[in-house]
Amino acid sequence: MTRFDSLEQFGAQLGQVVGTSDWVTVTQERIAGMLGVRREGVTEGALRLQAAGLIRVEYGGVRVIDLAGLRDYRV
Repeated sequence: MTRFDSLEQFGAQLGQVVGTSDWVTVTQERIAGMLGVRREGVTEGALRLQAAGLIRVEYGGVRVIDLAGLRDYRV
């Protein structure tokens, strides 16, 4: 499992793995492990990315709305 130092790094990586599909099957628990944070922190970060119009958190994964924006996201 890859470890990321920030939400920006995770967002950029998520933007890379999306490829031709806008759907990524991943749990918040797994993202928390990748970032080394609590799941609650992932929820807060995901809500920020969602509020920015970059992703939509759905049951079972994440739907990427703005791939270019996600790749370039900075807090």
